[in-house]
Amino acid sequence: MTVSLTGRATGETEFAPGVPTDAGEATLAPSGHLDVSERNGVGSLYRFTDRLFRARSRSDACDAALDAIREGLGCERASILLFDDSGSMRFIAWSGLSDGYRRAVDGHSPWTKDAKDPQPICLENIESADLDDALKATIKAEGIRALAFVPLFAKGELVGKFMTYCDTPRAFTDAEISLAVTIARQLGFSLERMRAGEALLEAQGQLVLELAATQQLHRISTQLIQENEAESLHEKVVDAAMAIMRSDFASMQLYYPGRGELRLLAFRGFNPAAVAFWEWVRPASSSTCGVAMETRRRSVVADIELSDFMAGSEDLETSRQTGIRAVQSTPLIARTGRLLGMISTHWSQVHQPSDHDLRLFDVLARQAADLIERTEAQQVAQRLSAIVDSSYDAIVSKDLNGIITSWNNGAQRLFGYSAEEAIGRPILILIPSDHPNEEPNILDRIRGGERVEPYETVRRRKDGSMVEVLLTVSPVKDAYGRVVGASKIAHDISERKRGEALLRTVMHELSHRSKNLLSVIQAMAQQTARLSPSVDAFLDRFIGRVQGLAASQDLLVNQNWTGVSLDELVRQQLQPFGGRDAGRIETDGPPLYVAPDAAQTLGLALHELATNASKYGALSVPGGSVAVQWKIEPESGASRFRMSWRERGGPSVETPERSGFGRMLIERLTAEKLDATVHLTFDLEGVVWTLDAAARDVLADMNQSNRH
Repeated sequence: MTVSLTGRATGETEFAPGVPTDAGEATLAPSGHLDVSERNGVGSLYRFTDRLFRARSRSDACDAALDAIREGLGCERASILLFDDSGSMRFIAWSGLSDGYRRAVDGHSPWTKDAKDPQPICLENIESADLDDALKATIKAEGIRALAFVPLFAKGELVGKFMTYCDTPRAFTDAEISLAVTIARQLGFSLERMRAGEALLEAQGQLVLELAATQQLHRISTQLIQENEAESLHEKVVDAAMAIMRSDFASMQLYYPGRGELRLLAFRGFNPAAVAFWEWVRPASSSTCGVAMETRRRSVVADIELSDFMAGSEDLETSRQTGIRAVQSTPLIARTGRLLGMISTHWSQVHQPSDHDLRLFDVLARQAADLIERTEAQQVAQRLSAIVDSSYDAIVSKDLNGIITSWNNGAQRLFGYSAEEAIGRPILILIPSDHPNEEPNILDRIRGGERVEPYETVRRRKDGSMVEVLLTVSPVKDAYGRVVGASKIAHDISERKRGEALLRTVMHELSHRSKNLLSVIQAMAQQTARLSPSVDAFLDRFIGRVQGLAASQDLLVNQNWTGVSLDELVRQQLQPFGGRDAGRIETDGPPLYVAPDAAQTLGLALHELATNASKYGALSVPGGSVAVQWKIEPESGASRFRMSWRERGGPSVETPERSGFGRMLIERLTAEKLDATVHLTFDLEGVVWTLDAAARDVLADMNQSNRH
């Protein structure tokens, strides 16, 4: 028979104990005194059985078997090998074998794990055995000249083998083979018994671990449920993750849908560089977080150096620098299927998390996801509550029977009822009697889940007065999507309505004033054109007059057409001609506000006087000056407004031969507009203009005269 130690026998011939092979027939060692061998075998078997009975571990049983096989068979060396999970034979115990030899032949076996009824195999002389040259050389280098394979059974299945080695060629007798088989059977039985005992102990230990884990989860759950502060909640989740997974690092991230990324919230063991690098994680990143975020499933890497998707990435280098060798990331999923975040644990050594640990971790992840949802809902509720409480609008909730269930500060300001007065009462306390069908129609639409678009209506205050509001009504639904009530937002539009009324008045007034202004401009244009000797002269005079009128208009617009400061009106009209800053124009008078029409009239008159003075009068020469004065004087029950213009130091004045539009505006138009007495005289020292009118025809409402 030819035997290959690479895993299979090359023939189906069974070994017949006690029959020498051709290879070993000429060099067998003498084998007499069988009675002594048998007695030795019985003695070694007895001692082996006694030691097995006392053995407390697999190592104790294997040592007893090695001693028994060496003693019973008179061999110098022996070993025991068992199949591993991959079906390869591995040394578990040995005597007298070098490390190099065991490494060289590790995994070799004449049988596969599924071999049926394997029999012992003996190689009585290695020198003449049909073996691979390299293998034969290895065996001979170890000083082995003969060896035997004895199958090892447990529960009727092949689980391994006995090996016995001799330093000289020899033939194994039937008694020796029988003894080896007996020792193998007892060892197999003992190993199975110990395995069962170990399994029982492991199961008991697992129960203890499960109980401890359950108690730990209970403590963690209690702590998490009692925690209302989000940041502290995240820290406790990370601590719990490390405790359950017995990891060296841990982290927790929150998912931001707007960015589609994870943000680092809490961590343990990370250095500053790792914190900065993993502050935000994208789905396409070369990390377990990125993979789990993209797939919505847990990602486990037992050894980052063997990970395909991490190879050559910055994530791999950062993990190395942080001291991370293994990692798992578990997504936190809301009960609606929405991604909430991620919990990851990391180890400094190669590590494959057990199913048991991952099951416990999943319980933590479920609790963490629920608590994150709860915290988010509380934060949203708090923000909404703050918005509702601080809103100037009235925000009111009611049930489907129209009973008020909530009432904010804005509602109290708008309607006058306090929350204590309003909650529990029907919403009809706000509905005017002439709107009997409005509320029933709203409730019918809300029951159908319809949102009532904003519309304008009227509501009744606590004091009975009415207030115009813009009303929006939306259905309120419970967690199951059922409509249970309505939320109303009432915006006070009283000011807007008053503003709209004022705007209509202003537009009417603007139209009226615009027509008057256009009439004035049209008259100025016609008169200026009629009395101008040329187009250039017309443009010069007309533009100047329009600018003077515009200056008065600017002042009126700035004061909302309620009146103009007379001092400011004088300054504005005289500014283009040197103004008071040059010291040539003096003004003197009490602070007065003139009415809009009077401001336009006086502004035009002052512009004409200043224009004339700059061309022909006191302001046309360096030494000339102008004094403008005004005052209020009481007279027989009605106050009089008096104003004067006096020029000094100008050229000699002569009365003009003809009267132009400017003179007509200064004298006749001013007198007509203000129902005043106007005098224009041409003294030798300079032009003098005076105006005398009833104060009520010139001044604005005296209640407004102190605004500045």
